[in-house]
Amino acid sequence: MDPSGPVLLGTHALLDPLQEGGCRRIDLDDGRSLVALRRQGELRLFLNRCPHRGIELDWVPGGFLAVDGHHLQCATHGALFDPLTGLCISGPCTGDALETFDPAQ
Repeated sequence: MDPSGPVLLGTHALLDPLQEGGCRRIDLDDGRSLVALRRQGELRLFLNRCPHRGIELDWVPGGFLAVDGHHLQCATHGALFDPLTGLCISGPCTGDALETFDPAQ
């Protein structure tokens, strides 16, 4: 998905375009939240839920990035996730992945 303008996430939310490297939280009407980030020119959307414990990743709302500014990090146990695929590359859920979100849902 590579939108040039705002993205409508079903009937849930409107996301203004993110700059390359940008990352933010989106709260949906159904109580779930998303991690939205732009990498390599494409918008990536993941459910804000760690595959290890099922808890939200962010340490403060929208605080997803590790100190390297690239990987996503779970605030609870420090697992690191690849921002392109959502694959856990380090931590107790290594080999598992974040669930992607389809805006058509």
